[in-house]
Amino acid sequence: MREFLLFSLLLISCSQFPSYNTSTRQGKYGGYLYLATTSDPKSFNPILAKETSTTQITSLIFEGLTRINAETLEVEPNLACRWDVSPDGRVWTFYLRKDVRWNDGEEFTADDVVFTFNQLIYNPQIPSSAGDILKIEGKPFKVEKIDKYTVRFTLPGIYAPFLMAMGQEILPKHKLEEIVKQGKFNTAWTLAEDLQNIVGTGPFMLKKYIPGQLIELKRNPYYWKKDKQGNHLPYLEGIRFVVVQNQDTALLKFLDKEVDYYPMRGEDFR
Repeated sequence: MREFLLFSLLLISCSQFPSYNTSTRQGKYGGYLYLATTSDPKSFNPILAKETSTTQITSLIFEGLTRINAETLEVEPNLACRWDVSPDGRVWTFYLRKDVRWNDGEEFTADDVVFTFNQLIYNPQIPSSAGDILKIEGKPFKVEKIDKYTVRFTLPGIYAPFLMAMGQEILPKHKLEEIVKQGKFNTAWTLAEDLQNIVGTGPFMLKKYIPGQLIELKRNPYYWKKDKQGNHLPYLEGIRFVVVQNQDTALLKFLDKEVDYYPMRGEDFR
């Protein structure tokens, strides 16, 4: 669901908002996408997230080594440009992209990947939602840095959905390592956090949060993906999530053209 939403938003940003040039097949920059949400996020921390009200926001801010193609449902490279696997299927080596920066301008490297797994996901003091999933019979993966842009995962056994699981969001070591050392990660990146401190590699970054009213994202100026002409994506200036009381209110706002997208329910067809 997360991959489908992100694919849809990037596709829309390349076509409908605000325009699409059919002669060059290139979108034009600008415009906002308005979406409705029936709940505020619980935090802006993807490691601790357990509800869609949070992940629908964090999925646009953070990325993993791989992604799921929403059309083919196949696993594709993302923050990692390629990978190798040993004949026994237990040792995976990922080669990271060298053109990725965090939305504060800092470079993304293997240190961030190793930090995310070894100090966050596998940290017994952090109730990560991925902690149990990314293990085999209770044993964690061995994650080690080979060089600045290479990371090796050694698995204790065969794990069929491994590549899909590598869509796990990677978080910035330079922003969070000291917080982890102080034992404060479980209360970091709450809704009260200074939004400039929440740093990801995804297409958007946080701009404004008004509880019960609005979550606003803006374009990440350092986002690494480009269109076929070499222009940086996304084209959208930003996304505004309008907080509504319920789905009925969301439908009314859609009909009044106050939001641009509405997921139809069965009872709406009448």
